[in-house]
Amino acid sequence: MKISLDKPIGGKSEINLSEPTFHAVMQMAREIGSDRTEEGAYKGDILLFSLASGLSKEDVEKLPTSKFDEGMKFLKSFEESKIVRNPKSVEVITLDSPIASSEGNDFQELKLREPTVRERRRQKAALGDESTPESYLEGCQSLVMDVSGWPLEVVREIPISKFWEAVNYLVAFFQLGQETGSI
Repeated sequence: MKISLDKPIGGKSEINLSEPTFHAVMQMAREIGSDRTEEGAYKGDILLFSLASGLSKEDVEKLPTSKFDEGMKFLKSFEESKIVRNPKSVEVITLDSPIASSEGNDFQELKLREPTVRERRRQKAALGDESTPESYLEGCQSLVMDVSGWPLEVVREIPISKFWEAVNYLVAFFQLGQETGSI
């Protein structure tokens, strides 16, 4: 997405935004931390915009709010959650382009299946006792890594829409067992 500026900011008269990676969203969550205020969320948005645009956080804060909001609407559009009903036993999510690991291996097809109890337990351990955006993302990251076998350095570079597609598929198995009964 391109955003034209009336006056250049940070030496740019046009800002190019692309889909954020999982790593960028994790950095945003770390910026928010346990600050559940509107300001905390806004600080996270500023960082995400900075990472996606190449502008410094200081330059992002100089943007007209309408341009910032336009960009954030685009960046957040990739995070829509879609409920998966009746998940297939195996799901393959293909990335538009491969991600290279430091060992020179290319990863493009994310092969998923129903998580095991051990993988779900590890996901819950990664969630920890805190209920923060960062801990939630760490739990999701753990689950995707365990089930797919992809290394952390590669999972961090997955486009966020593909990451959420994987998470939505995996957690659909957890929801199946919760449809009936009482606790």
